[in-house]
Amino acid sequence: MIPVAVAFWSTYRVVGPLDHSGIASTKAKTLLPDDTFRQGYSTGRGEIQQPYASRPELSRLEARLDHLTRQIEAQAKVLMKINAVIASNEESSSDGDSDADMLRQAEEQAERDSEEQFALLEQSVHSEAADPEWSTHAIAQIEQILANDGFANTKAYNIDCRATLCKVEVAHNDPDAFADFQMQFPMQVANILPQTMMTHEDTGEGQTNTVVYLAGEGYSLPNSEP
Repeated sequence: MIPVAVAFWSTYRVVGPLDHSGIASTKAKTLLPDDTFRQGYSTGRGEIQQPYASRPELSRLEARLDHLTRQIEAQAKVLMKINAVIASNEESSSDGDSDADMLRQAEEQAERDSEEQFALLEQSVHSEAADPEWSTHAIAQIEQILANDGFANTKAYNIDCRATLCKVEVAHNDPDAFADFQMQFPMQVANILPQTMMTHEDTGEGQTNTVVYLAGEGYSLPNSEP
């Protein structure tokens, strides 16, 4: 998959300081987002009545940006590995090796690397001693998020939290539920578990099973790469 750059645009209005009549002057102009005006601007006193975005909204936006950044970084690493394997094969291969063969070998190497990473994550969760207070809180938060209407077609069949790590196993009834979960779940849980890695498997019966590994705030997921 080719990484996709995501950009965000905001429009602004120019507003100056207010004189005693409550009219904005043309001096010392300041840029304010358009949404500020929709949320309320007091022309009589020159005060913004409501903030441009509340703290929870900012947290969700930060979590979304962090999730998208991690996706792009992960995809970029896969592409770099594939390119490295292709380059190595081009140097050592005979003339009879085709581009298709080299690409297949690169994809196989990327798959082996992925299997090593998730094996490490699985072992790390199972070997970590439990912190009852932290794990109980984390499980409750995850269950509350998964109870949202947006995940109606996603059912959790195992949630295991320890002291810094969690493992969540869910089943999706259709492709749309799987796609929604991939995008929404990491953002909604980011306040307490900001790092996530997922792997999934199609059952062949119209259902997809997903395993999510998560690390608590201030901790990192184990990485098989040096």
